[in-house]
Amino acid sequence: GFPLRRNLDAPGAPAEFVGWALVRGVKMYLDPKPRGCREWVDPDIGERQRVNPALVCTGDPKDANVYACYAVAEAACLRALLGEPRMLGMTPDTALVDLRAEETSRGLAAFLAGEARRWWSSTPPSSGGSPRREGASGGAKVAEGHGRSLDEGRVAMLAVVAHGVPRGAVPVEPAHVKDDGTRVTS
Repeated sequence: GFPLRRNLDAPGAPAEFVGWALVRGVKMYLDPKPRGCREWVDPDIGERQRVNPALVCTGDPKDANVYACYAVAEAACLRALLGEPRMLGMTPDTALVDLRAEETSRGLAAFLAGEARRWWSSTPPSSGGSPRREGASGGAKVAEGHGRSLDEGRVAMLAVVAHGVPRGAVPVEPAHVKDDGTRVTS
């Protein structure tokens, strides 16, 4: 829904919206565009100022954001951030989707859980062994495979995050706070 969403499209392969996902451990900031910035527009000529979202990893599961999720071609991933002046990056395993959250679309949750189970059961453990887990989050069922455990309550997905809070960015107030104290932005 923001002007740079088109960066997710690849030639002949437009991005397709697949659902919403509650991602824990990230906090949203609004990144206004100052005068001189490539995206700055002059409000004196009647244009609306652009303000981009910036999701910053906090590591706190009580910080969460509802992400709009898209299926995109690999080519779009390679070029999505080209020319962006902000310190953004794509991370394949930082954004953990809470599959049981009411904010996560049921169809997306089922798809992600199924893909995680298929990958987990078909991939042998690395030679270094699997990391020790302190326990599953949110009472999630833990599946066993190749001598490892899989937390079926959350999965990682490729996501764009900011490498830090952008200069001048403003923290977004939560849209709501869940019963467990999770502060949800969107």
